[in-house]
Amino acid sequence: MKKYDYILNNVSLPQYNSFTPSDAEEFVENLIIECNNIVSQIINFENNKSWENSFEPLSMKCEKLSRVWSTVHHLSGVIDSPEWRKIINDKTATVTEFWTELSQNSELAKITEELAKDDSVNQYSNRMKVIENALRDFKLGGATLDAKEKKIFVGYEKKLAILSQKFSENILDSTKASFIHLNDDDNLTNRLSGLPEYVRNQAKKTAEKQKLGGVVLTLLAPCLYPTLRYSNDRSLRFSLYSLHSRKASEIAEEGSQFDNGSVMAEIIKNKYKKAKLLGFKSPAEMSLASKMADSPEQVIKFLSDLAKAARPFAVKDLENLKKFASAKLDINKIEPWDFEFVSEKLRKQEFNYSDDELREYFPIKKVLQGLFDITKKLFKCKIDNLNNRDNKIVWHEDVLLFEISKNNALVGHLFMDLFARETKRSGAWMDDSRGRYVTENKSQNPIALINCNFSPPDDSGNCFLTHDEVLTLFHEFGHSLHHLMTKIDEIDISGINGVEWDAVELPSQFMENFCWEYKNLKALTSHRESGLPIPHELFEKVYKAKNFQSGLQMLRQIEFSLFDIRIHHELPNITNHTNEKIISKIYMVLEKIRDEVSLIVPPSFQRFPQSFSHIFSGGYSAGYYSYKWAEVLSADCYSVFENKSDKEQAILGQKFFEQILSKGGSRPAIKSFMGFMNRKPSSDALMKHSGLINTN
Repeated sequence: MKKYDYILNNVSLPQYNSFTPSDAEEFVENLIIECNNIVSQIINFENNKSWENSFEPLSMKCEKLSRVWSTVHHLSGVIDSPEWRKIINDKTATVTEFWTELSQNSELAKITEELAKDDSVNQYSNRMKVIENALRDFKLGGATLDAKEKKIFVGYEKKLAILSQKFSENILDSTKASFIHLNDDDNLTNRLSGLPEYVRNQAKKTAEKQKLGGVVLTLLAPCLYPTLRYSNDRSLRFSLYSLHSRKASEIAEEGSQFDNGSVMAEIIKNKYKKAKLLGFKSPAEMSLASKMADSPEQVIKFLSDLAKAARPFAVKDLENLKKFASAKLDINKIEPWDFEFVSEKLRKQEFNYSDDELREYFPIKKVLQGLFDITKKLFKCKIDNLNNRDNKIVWHEDVLLFEISKNNALVGHLFMDLFARETKRSGAWMDDSRGRYVTENKSQNPIALINCNFSPPDDSGNCFLTHDEVLTLFHEFGHSLHHLMTKIDEIDISGINGVEWDAVELPSQFMENFCWEYKNLKALTSHRESGLPIPHELFEKVYKAKNFQSGLQMLRQIEFSLFDIRIHHELPNITNHTNEKIISKIYMVLEKIRDEVSLIVPPSFQRFPQSFSHIFSGGYSAGYYSYKWAEVLSADCYSVFENKSDKEQAILGQKFFEQILSKGGSRPAIKSFMGFMNRKPSSDALMKHSGLINTN
């Protein structure tokens, strides 16, 4: 048994807690050698090449390298340490060079073309899809370039990988360095007025951890957003908003040591150089070569049309907010740091409940059980908590482990790391740890990892979620279902592998809808004191508030999406510019979009792009529009589930499983959508669900 079997076994679970940076370095080096050896064997193989003796063995070996490297990134993202950072920074160039040279291998590309004609491939639709994707990726990877151009391309890829990692590290470091310390003699009663008890308690614990008196307010999500929403102290809201808006910039509280300005500029510059080298007009055009959307212009029109439809509703939302702020709160000008606070006060007046009140109904254990029950009803699968797990398997004591089965057969495993901590990057995301495959000799069940940043349990071990956090959990769980419930045997297109990026959000956003059905909310809720589920009267209030300020929310997401697609499409002449000039142009694009779309203008000190990790260190570069694109698909799919009985939903759920979840990336996403809906997508359901249809 090889040394790295404990992390790469295709049957047993990975032992994350046993995996060390030194092991990672050794495994990466050895696996790159083994992958290159297989490439040489395939190229020099004199007999007829087939799927079984060429593509499959290389795919299996590359999958192991990919798993090791993704595990390194995962652990760095959830238990950040100098040691994990060092291995990433030391090996990023090496790993990037391997993948780039693999995708540039002209001989391998030619063999892949020939395989498309071989009976071991062309008689199997899934294998043909793998080959088609591979040929596309050879082109996008530079296989058609000459030797000199390939070398230049490798340089771009290395730079981008290193820069993306630096961008992410700067955000995490700046977030850690930015906080507000209030001493016991700072009139804490007034300064913390309005904050929920769980936020005050956590702020006190954070101060104690830093060996300080009083409280410490941080930029971690469980502190930041409740403070902006509930704090009665306007100056405190401003201070925290200011810290958040300036993080990872040249004017951050800790100074410019974690400034992402030049990092962002270099990323954009190198993306344009890479796209031009491959013959694309822009990085956006290059990105869309593997997505559902046909062109950047189509994406921009899609977003602009949504903005035009949402704007009248957003204008009304803002007018109502301004009137309320002036009349009830004596705030004559709503500043950005007032927006969440005033909105929450208005919502409470209009719907007679607060998010903090609603939070008392969502204990995390009840939410998880309800989520699993809904999943069982829809997709006929069973989810068991593996409480007796080996501690070697998990990277932190808070991590939960679940086993998913269907028809008494193992489907896969799911890890959940749900609570915020300083060593975890912000946000919520799903990672795939292992993909499904079945070959003639062996098989592998998939593993998914859900990561969130919810408030940690209190001293009594209780943890309650806001309804927004419940939506987040359902969203990430939808991604997990997409990855785990695949029935595809080829690793390159099983689960989320090979799915167009602008369709990958379909199952995740689809699952969110079930958090708005009363029968489901009853199953998800149990009041902290009474133990009773949410009463129908409160549910009615929550449901009526579902589309509260939906116009403003829609415009905000469209602003982000347009900014992303346009900076990746409308700056073709920046490759010879200085970083300062590129930064200026990026902000000029942002200001132009805000003039066209936005109603709420942020202050001049806001440096939002410099912490926009989705597009500068994540997978959404020239693809952030995917959230809205897939929301059209998901709302459309969910529309057939609305107002249906459990029995009817179960029948529809099985069809959703068969046509979408089980198919993975084995066919174009539009075919999977039409397999379920029997027609092309329509935005009508999204506009209806968002309350953006005029009923007058």
